[in-house]
Amino acid sequence: MIKYVFTVFYVAISMAFLLGCSDKGDNKVTSGEDAKVDEGETEVELTLDNGDEDSSWPALEPVVFAIVSDIHIDGDITSSTPSRVAALFARAVAMEPRPEFIAITGDLTEALPEPVDMSEGGRLKTLSAILAGSGSDIEGCLGNHDYYGADDLLYEFCSDRDARDDLFRDEIGFEPWYYTVHGGTKFIYLNSMHGDRWQESIGLNGSMGEAQLDWLDATLADGRPALLFVHHPPSTILERGSTTLTDIIEQHSANILAIFVGHVHVYARSTVAGVPLYVTDAGYKGEAVHHVRVDPASGSVEILNEGEIDYGETEFHQCDSTQGELPPASVLEGRTLTLSIPDSHVEPIGLGSYLREVVAQIPLVVHVKGVSGGDITGELTSGEYPGVCGEVGGDSEACPSVLLQVDGSCFSSEPVTLRVDLSRLLGLPLPAGWRIRADFENLVLSGRVDEEGLFVDGVLRADLSLAVGVKDIEAIIVQQYCGGKLAGCKPGTKGAPECSEEPDEGFFGKIPSVCDVEIAGLGLRTIFRVLDSVPGFVVEMDANFFVAE
Repeated sequence: MIKYVFTVFYVAISMAFLLGCSDKGDNKVTSGEDAKVDEGETEVELTLDNGDEDSSWPALEPVVFAIVSDIHIDGDITSSTPSRVAALFARAVAMEPRPEFIAITGDLTEALPEPVDMSEGGRLKTLSAILAGSGSDIEGCLGNHDYYGADDLLYEFCSDRDARDDLFRDEIGFEPWYYTVHGGTKFIYLNSMHGDRWQESIGLNGSMGEAQLDWLDATLADGRPALLFVHHPPSTILERGSTTLTDIIEQHSANILAIFVGHVHVYARSTVAGVPLYVTDAGYKGEAVHHVRVDPASGSVEILNEGEIDYGETEFHQCDSTQGELPPASVLEGRTLTLSIPDSHVEPIGLGSYLREVVAQIPLVVHVKGVSGGDITGELTSGEYPGVCGEVGGDSEACPSVLLQVDGSCFSSEPVTLRVDLSRLLGLPLPAGWRIRADFENLVLSGRVDEEGLFVDGVLRADLSLAVGVKDIEAIIVQQYCGGKLAGCKPGTKGAPECSEEPDEGFFGKIPSVCDVEIAGLGLRTIFRVLDSVPGFVVEMDANFFVAE
């Protein structure tokens, strides 16, 4: 269960030009590691800074390729995951039109426990054999799992990141970051585990680093068409400096045709600074692949297998107030309706994309209390009704009153805030009285009331804030620290601060970072860093409420 909960948070709650190039036909490969300067079809208008002055640059031509991600090789070729991944590559190669190559957006391995097994049955050799036997050229980048040095719950990082880079360079042929050229387009592969903050959240967040961002800026500066490939979605990438990957994308949005990422194990699509962003679902199950055609001359990017992909986008229904009418009050009053979520979407794309799976598990309930003057009044809560509704001393936000304004059979609600206890809903085994909460702010319901009194064709929209969960974790750690319950962290000793009767709001920041609370081996500071690092989310979901059985 703990690994499941961790996955929810993993899954709940994202150098200068090397002058010498090695030519592989049209496919130039240029690495930035050796020289360090200390929907459907989309179109982007290109502006080349140097036009066609460089006659050696390949002509702009369409390119068809495939993308897989998060294949997580975890055993030898006879194991289930490697077998499924090998079949996935065979399927990708067989797509029509045939891909010129396959790109991988990180997490090639589940982890490489140290010392790394370099035998033929080891993970790295198994990965190499799968790629070599795929029948296709392979390009790609690394992800957070490729830098883990242990298979334990907390995924300890490898002892030497440079040595890990060397392993993948020697065995797979991937530089830490580089670009290739196909049809006059730069295919730029980035490493989101090379910044100063790469270890802050066990890889949940990424980090690029100043050197790599400078290299990317210089690589894009000529205005030539480019595609970016990186494991972490830009919204999940943290930096110490002021410049971020999103900043670079915004500066060069005129010639970046699209961005392809992985990491969050779902299909999703959005935009970053107006540039299309596509998330490829995890490939370890042997199914997920993007089949892509890019035409740099027109600036178009087309997902050829779009019709086969569920991007989790909300379906909006236009309710016609002239069709149908509200059922009698006797049909509605006293009813308890439970939410069913066929699909949902979370912005920005990143760690929040996990939440579309998590939110679907939160049992939202509407209890209808009355119908008067065309309005429906009720209570909204999470869990079974009455649950927290009516609890003495409970959060008023945990069971807000909701007003549905009705026009014909159509309804829309006034915005409310709903507070949910994520730790309770997700089964995190916290002691009694502890909780990690989240707020659905500005939550609005809209849809239609059918003749049976059910809420159908609905949409739920809310701003999801994790700030209250951050404060909850701070309070737990302060409480345990001041209670003398953290081993080796006695208040007032070894430079640790004394506790007052009521510690002030900034006291948590004074507690040494080594002072942590563990729940079955999972440190609450890890969850804190994740929740504190992500932005607020906008959640939209298909929302249909049915009679609770």
